[in-house]
Formats: sequence, structure tokens, C-alpha cells
Amino acid sequence: MSKAANVLALLMLGMLGGCAERTDFYDTLKDVEHAKVFEKGWLPEKVLPSSTNTIRVSTLVDVASGDGSFDFACSEYSELRARLRTYDSMLSKVSEHNELVERRLAEGYIALSYSTNGTHWIFLCKDDPDDCSCDFVVWQPDNS
Repeated sequence: MSKAANVLALLMLGMLGGCAERTDFYDTLKDVEHAKVFEKGWLPEKVLPSSTNTIRVSTLVDVASGDGSFDFACSEYSELRARLRTYDSMLSKVSEHNELVERRLAEGYIALSYSTNGTHWIFLCKDDPDDCSCDFVVWQPDNS
């Protein structure tokens, strides 16, 4: 392969990489903080319970949107709910995220929301006192 073809192939891979979803996993909020996930706006700072664990964050950077999930101690469920507000039917700019919200609501999940500095989260939490976990979707303001 010629040098020009190699350069072209690398450029094409770079462009495709910008469209890809990236998924990261964290064991604790300390790991999330260390990876600067709060700074990047994918999770809200000082909102999730201190026991939050088994955290998944998937991002679509090119559309400033993402989704994920986490578990936490059921003893902190009321604390989480107090920091969030009732879901107001706001829609994500990604249709797959809206489909997830509809699916979780149909499954009996409780929908809660949080917004700050133009970034919006919808938290979809199980309504089960013995299994405390939430899925979430997030979208950030367009940088246009």
C-alpha cells in the first residue's frame, strides 16, 4: 500500500471513530471522579448516592449525548429522589434514548430528572426496595 493510501486509510478511520459510541465502566464514584466524568458532564456531580457502584457510561460525543446505568445501596434511595425532580416528559435529542425511556416507563420504572448548565439527565430507577439501580440518559447543549 502506498504512503498516500495509508494516510487516507488513517484519516477515514479517524472520521469513523468520531461517530462511534464509547463505553466505560467504573466500580465507584471515586473512579468516576478520577476519570473526570463529572467534569465532562456525563454524570451530575453531588447527585448520585455515595454508595453508587457498577457504573456504566456510554457516550456519543459527536451528538453530545449518552446513557448508562448504576447500582446503589437501597438505604440511599430516598436521598437520591430528594436530589432529583419528577420527570416532566422532556425528550432527549437521540431517538434511541427516548425509546429506552418509554420502555422503562412501561416496565414500571420511576422516571426522575435533573438539569444544570443546559445538560439534562433522565434517571429511570427500579421501583424495587431490594434492587436499587437506575438507567440514565444524558444530553448536553449543542456547541454550535
